[in-house]
Amino acid sequence: MVIVDAIVAMVVADKLIYVGVGTCTIVAVVIVIAIVAMVVADKLIYVRQDVIVPGLINGLILPYNILNPDKPVNNIFISAVRRHLHLFLEGLSKLSYDKDPFLSRKLQDIMVTYLPKFQLSGSSLMMSSVAKSVHPLVTSLSGSCQSTPPLEAVKFRHHVIKLTINSFIVVRNMAVHKHHSLGFTYIKELVQRTNSEDVKLKDLTLLFGVCLEYLLLLPNTSNIWTMVINILQDLSHSYHHDHGIQDETLSSLTSTCKSFVSTYFKFSSTGVLKVLEKISLILKHVVIGTIEQVTGAIKELESKRGVGVDSSLRKQYFQVLKLLGERGTAEITELSSNAL
Repeated sequence: MVIVDAIVAMVVADKLIYVGVGTCTIVAVVIVIAIVAMVVADKLIYVRQDVIVPGLINGLILPYNILNPDKPVNNIFISAVRRHLHLFLEGLSKLSYDKDPFLSRKLQDIMVTYLPKFQLSGSSLMMSSVAKSVHPLVTSLSGSCQSTPPLEAVKFRHHVIKLTINSFIVVRNMAVHKHHSLGFTYIKELVQRTNSEDVKLKDLTLLFGVCLEYLLLLPNTSNIWTMVINILQDLSHSYHHDHGIQDETLSSLTSTCKSFVSTYFKFSSTGVLKVLEKISLILKHVVIGTIEQVTGAIKELESKRGVGVDSSLRKQYFQVLKLLGERGTAEITELSSNAL
C-alpha cells in the first residue's frame, strides 16, 4: 500500500491550503497527515466531524502501534510525522479543542506520545547532526512566538502549556514527576523562542506555581533546578516590562505564592524560606505580598512547639525580609521587638 509523505492541510484565512506533496513509498499503511476542515462565513465547520477528525487522529497520528511500546514503528512513518506534525497541530488549533473532550484528550495523547520521540534543542542528548532540527511540538506554537501573535495562536499555546504541566511536570504527594526534565526542557525552548512580553506574562502565571514546587523539591545543585530559575528569570522580565495589567498579574502571582506557602510551610519551613529568598531576587513584590502570611506561619509553628522564639528560623526569615525593601525592614523591626 502507499504512504503519502505528505499531504498536509492547514486552514489559513478563509480557505484550506494544501502544503506540499512528497514522494510515495511502499509501506503497510496509508498515512495522510491532514485536517479536513473548511471556513465558511467566518465559522469553522467540521466535515463529518463524527467520522473524519477522530479517524484522522486515531488512524494516522495515533495508530495502535505508536501507542504500544512492544510494537515496532516504521521509520518512514516517524520521519513523516516529524516533518509535518506541526501543521497537523496548527490545523487542530482551529477546532474546538478546549470544548471538545475528545480533541482535548487526543491533544494530550499527542503530547505524551511525541514529545519524547524527538530531541529538543536544549536536551543534553541532542546530537550535532540534528541540532538544527526543531521539535515539531515547538514549531506548532511558532505563531505564538511572534512579537504580535494572533490571539488564536496564544490561546492554543497556553492550552498546550497546561497539557505539558499535567503530563510531564505536575507534583503529586510532594513527589516530582518522573519526566519533569523533559517537560521543563520543552518549556524552556518555547520561552526562549518567544518575542511577545504579553505572551510571556501569561506563561508566568501558568508556570509560577509548579516552578515554586520544583525549587523546593529539587536540590539546588540539580541542572533542572537551575533551568527552572532561568525560566522564571526570563518570564519575570515580562512582568517588569508590563504596565497595563500589572496589578492583576501581581494579584495572581501573589495568590499562587501564598498557596505554595500554605501547602508546604508545615512540611519544610526552612525549604520554603529558601525558595522565597530566591524569588525575592526575581519577583520582590510578589514575596512582599506574602509577608503577613509567612510571619503568621512562623508564629503558629513556634506556638505549637511551645519553646518560644525559634531564633534560627527567624534569622533565616530575616534574610528574606532584608531583600524586600522598606516593608521587609519594618517587619524585621516588628518581630525583633516582639519576643513571644
